[in-house]
Amino acid sequence: EYFGFSMLGNLIIAGSATYIIFTFVGLHLRKAWAWKINWFFIVIPILTFPLRLFLIPDNLLNHLSSLVLMVIIWVLPNYVYWKKRRYLFT
Repeated sequence: EYFGFSMLGNLIIAGSATYIIFTFVGLHLRKAWAWKINWFFIVIPILTFPLRLFLIPDNLLNHLSSLVLMVIIWVLPNYVYWKKRRYLFT
């Protein structure tokens, strides 16, 4: 146990940090592969959201409405922004 996290928690944090740094460097260098893997960083919060549906018993309508809001607030603006800048990474 390091930094108050289990070994699995530390591996997840280290992997996430490596992924973010790797993507940041690629985007800074304007590489096409970085533009593509950046979409995973945008979509991962949406993909992990259903896990919270099972961890927190609550009203399903509240969860679905917050999922819709999350897509509208997070994914759509990023989609528009990154689609307009795709030419920078080709």
